[in-house]
Amino acid sequence: MSPWSRKPAARSATCRCAAVKAARAGEQGRSFAVVAREVRHLARRSALAAKEIKMLIDATTQQVRLGNALVEGAVGTMAQVQGSMRGATVIMRETGAIAQVNGALCALDVLTRQHAALVQQLAAAASVADEAFRLAQALPVFRLEAHVAALPVVFDASQRFCSFTSIH
Repeated sequence: MSPWSRKPAARSATCRCAAVKAARAGEQGRSFAVVAREVRHLARRSALAAKEIKMLIDATTQQVRLGNALVEGAVGTMAQVQGSMRGATVIMRETGAIAQVNGALCALDVLTRQHAALVQQLAAAASVADEAFRLAQALPVFRLEAHVAALPVVFDASQRFCSFTSIH
């Protein structure tokens, strides 16, 4: 196992040991001590960079989780929108059917009013026919001139209608 694959504290201890050995070695060890110090410095920087990378990975992981939650929420919202659109389509179809029913009801209303007017006209005509019938019955009481008296009175009981016919 390489000394650099250990944790930062172990690497630092390894570097200190190397520095002690270099100091004991004298002149030849000085260059080794410089290299050991440089290695120790690089090890510290490497450890700080590893911590920063770990923090960035953790932050990115958290953002990905948050993004996943937002996507799941958006999927749910889209499903609700689709359901609402289906409901709106059904309502629009029903509104069209309601408009047709409304049109039919308006047409029935017009026909009902026309029939009511016809019934009123028939009632008025029946009233006039009744009056004519009563007048025709009362007519023989009066004396008329000879040429008018000679006109026969025709009464149709089924129609309640009287008419005078001329003898020309």
